[in-house]
Amino acid sequence: MITLILARHGETDWNRDGRLAGLTDKPVLTKKGKKQAEALAKKLQDLAVDVVYSSRLKRAAQTAQIIAKTLDKKIIYSKYLNERSWGIYEGKDKESVFKKLDQMDVKRRFDYKPIGGESWREFEKKLLKFFKRLIGKNEGQTVLVITHGGTIRALFHILKNVNREKSLDLKFHNTSLTTLKMVDGRVEEELINDISHLKPI
Repeated sequence: MITLILARHGETDWNRDGRLAGLTDKPVLTKKGKKQAEALAKKLQDLAVDVVYSSRLKRAAQTAQIIAKTLDKKIIYSKYLNERSWGIYEGKDKESVFKKLDQMDVKRRFDYKPIGGESWREFEKKLLKFFKRLIGKNEGQTVLVITHGGTIRALFHILKNVNREKSLDLKFHNTSLTTLKMVDGRVEEELINDISHLKPI
């Protein structure tokens, strides 16, 4: 058995401004984002986390550092937890970009590769390979993964076998928690996009 806790990073200046970040490593946590990370850290103290993994991108790393300090844990950084590369769309208005993508059917969208970026298929393949290793290495542990909205959405499709069309409707808020308990190859949901710890913020 393994308990997998997926947490999105705190609010960034680009989140606030509605810009698509992808692999661009300029976005940093806002004051609100830091407070969100602190609130998440307090919540996680009750969950007996054994291991902390994080994306290498600053916004996730900043969030992970706040949490790891509270939990007194070391962080394992991995580029495989980074957000999908959106190439020429990075820095653009997120809503406008996704309006264009929504005109495609799911099959076409799965293989669509922005100039200078990567396709959904490529991104998913990379994540699946990494998470097979992570799960195998951490049997019996509670594993916290600090990553990105798109990464969690893709993982939810892989781990929970949600069809791709439905996975597009999944929203994961800043510092939301999605907890999955994996028992004998079967995944049991516990929490999805939980933000109850953010009520005072």
